Amino acid sequence: MTTWLMVMVSVVFGFGLPEAQATVVFNDGGTHTVDWAIYDYVWVRNSTLSQPTTLNLVTGGFISQCLDIYDSSRANVSGGSIHHSLDAYDSSQVNISGGSFGGSLIADFSSQVRISGVSIGGGLYALNSSQITIYGSGFNYPYGTLTGRGLLTGTLASGEIINNAFYVYGNARIVLVPEPATLSLFALASLAILRKHRK
Repeated sequence: MTTWLMVMVSVVFGFGLPEAQATVVFNDGGTHTVDWAIYDYVWVRNSTLSQPTTLNLVTGGFISQCLDIYDSSRANVSGGSIHHSLDAYDSSQVNISGGSFGGSLIADFSSQVRISGVSIGGGLYALNSSQITIYGSGFNYPYGTLTGRGLLTGTLASGEIINNAFYVYGNARIVLVPEPATLSLFALASLAILRKHRK
């Protein structure tokens, strides 16, 4: 009897059973604010009438798997956390001003991702015709377009440090843009130079 129980336990734990992967789908063309925990994958898609759906992830929100944005839908991440990655596909738009991800940020197809503040545990991946725009200062690359692969360091517009590997494939782009305060300083400096030349 004891031997039989040990064999059964060994079979159940030795081979294991596949873990069910549930997905929460937001696809009604509305706007949803997540300030609570979702212990699943989350997809944001257009409605059946092709209306974009918007998901706002704010302080208190938690997604235990990945957040995937499809079609022309949108995500605004200003707080909260994603345990794994954030993936933007198709013509989706993502604005990230806070929060954290344990995994990577992946932009694919014609998606547009704008980052002004976040803590990212993995890399930044721009694929196909996507664009990731990063607002900040003190980058180890000049402002403008990054290509290929490398390590990006600097300070995001929110004051958070970025220190992540990046990978750009195909005709995708990662673009470094000065934060608004730095842009204002550039504008003032340009005006001063222009006035000096006119005198």
